[in-house]
Amino acid sequence: MPGTWNLRIPHRRFKVVTGELHPSGGKVIAKLDRMISAGNRFRKVHDSSLPAPPGCSESLQIHAPTHLSMIESFAKYVDLNKNTLQVMDKDESTFDSPAKTTSKLPKSFQNRWAWSPRKEGTPTGAFRLPNHIYQLEHANHSTTNLEHSEGLKHPMCNSLLESIEWHDEKEVIEYTYGLSRSFGAKGDINLAYKDQHDRNIGFGEKYHTEALTFKLNPSIIKSIQHKFRTEIENESGIISPSIIKSFKAFVLTDTDFGGATINPHTLEGLISAILIFNDWRNTAITPKILSGYFCDAHERAADFRPVMELFIRTQMKLNQKYDVENPEKFDEGLKKRNLPSFDDFEDSFASMVQI
Repeated sequence: MPGTWNLRIPHRRFKVVTGELHPSGGKVIAKLDRMISAGNRFRKVHDSSLPAPPGCSESLQIHAPTHLSMIESFAKYVDLNKNTLQVMDKDESTFDSPAKTTSKLPKSFQNRWAWSPRKEGTPTGAFRLPNHIYQLEHANHSTTNLEHSEGLKHPMCNSLLESIEWHDEKEVIEYTYGLSRSFGAKGDINLAYKDQHDRNIGFGEKYHTEALTFKLNPSIIKSIQHKFRTEIENESGIISPSIIKSFKAFVLTDTDFGGATINPHTLEGLISAILIFNDWRNTAITPKILSGYFCDAHERAADFRPVMELFIRTQMKLNQKYDVENPEKFDEGLKKRNLPSFDDFEDSFASMVQI
């Protein structure tokens, strides 16, 4: 994938070029025209755009690489712009920045998804061995032979699954629509792909294969939803981690108000800082409490900003800008405003990891 490093050749590190990246909305964007100008070549995989995968706000066109250009990294460490998290390798960042630092080659995790058009298959019934038959025994102890296995369900369809269908041939498109880059203590950022018209794109391939499709049982899903909703509404706090995860999922899949465009790492950092700001001590969290935390941080924005900055600087191991030579003075300033100190931050952060 463009923007990743290939380590298959021993002792050599090759990166697939992207052209200059554009920082935007907590992400870095790789444009298709810049990737082509850098020497890469692509072809369209599908004539029309595919539905938006999780975390995207709009549909996307899928391309397949036909030729990839690479540059070699001669060391384990690369120059990094710590403000935008762009690698300063004359590819994705073509200018020197005063915010330059060094970092190991980032770990890249592909955001992958698959799509397949709806197609009716052959229902999978109960398994029957060759030269065997199923019989139904009636109340009067008489039996009726079944020609096949009509009326009998596959054992897997007795609970969560409603049906299973077999397809002799099914079209599948698997693709990558972005990368999650981790620079360790320096921070994390998402790399997204767009075309020259600022539309989302992905890279993948289309193929045909045999397949099984599974349909979930609506009644079981509704039962789980009802149980989960009941636990939320009674505000017992039993499912505090699930409430946090549900909130993040709601924001990152929102396409009406732009939530899907938010960097997931930024959202996680914001939630962590808000919990620290409200002096959360691993107590039960309910929707009412969580919304109150956000409202409190919003209403006391002037007090929340230093906490958020301290969280980011501590997470990224940056120097504190208030007084680098005398960190105790900065700590005393926090105490005067009843804000967490470095020790308080570390304790709260350790508790946050448990979520």
